[in-house]
Parts: sequence; C-alpha cells; structure tokens
Amino acid sequence: MQINPYALSGTSAQTPRRNIAAMLILSSMVLVILSPLFLVVLTPLIALYLDKAAEYDAKTFCARIAIGSDITFPVDQAEKQGDWRHYWSDDKMRHTFWFPGFVMDKAYCDVNVDKAGHVTSKHAEMLYD
Repeated sequence: MQINPYALSGTSAQTPRRNIAAMLILSSMVLVILSPLFLVVLTPLIALYLDKAAEYDAKTFCARIAIGSDITFPVDQAEKQGDWRHYWSDDKMRHTFWFPGFVMDKAYCDVNVDKAGHVTSKHAEMLYD
C-alpha cells in the first residue's frame, strides 16, 4: 500500500499543478514588467556600440590609406565588404566610403584623388542623423 503525501498534509493532489501555474503567471508578469526596462536600458547601449564601431571602422580604414597611394586598393576592399558603401563624384576625384551605425547614423571616410587616381587627402567623421 502506497501513502499519498498530500493526503497526510491535508492539501489537494492538485497543488503541484497550481504551483506551476502560479509560477508561470508570476514569471510572465515579471517578463512583461522587465521587458520595457530592458528596452529602455539596452537600446541606448546598442546604439552607442554600433555608432562607435562604425566610427572606429571609418577612422581605421582612412588611416590605412596612404597619401600618394593608388585608390584602387581601398575601392576593391570596400566592394568586397558587404555592409560598406562606396560612392564617388562624377569626375571620380572624390571617393566616399560609408560605414553603417545605429539606424540612420553613419561614419564616413572621404578620400580626394588627383587625375591619376592617387590619394591627395582623406578625412573620417561620424554623422548622427
């Protein structure tokens, strides 16, 4: 003969199911309450990280381009990267390399070249939109 532990304590056999249901309801309420808090805290941190990463990428990309060097290597490198964007002016004397940040923010590296395609100047900056 087996002894039912719930029968001895005077509680119902449904107690474990009620405890599980109560725990699920409580955990759902905590999740609903904490989710907006996490969004409020995490969104600025993610934005800061993505913007700083874009700015770092643009500055290091620009720093690796030597004055007087040919522009073809940086253009090839940018085209191989999927998330970088490369634009140039109509006369191909100015090349702009964009690095995406958070939502509409972006960093860029501007490179000016002479008619032979050699770098004459460069500049990196972050744009917050």
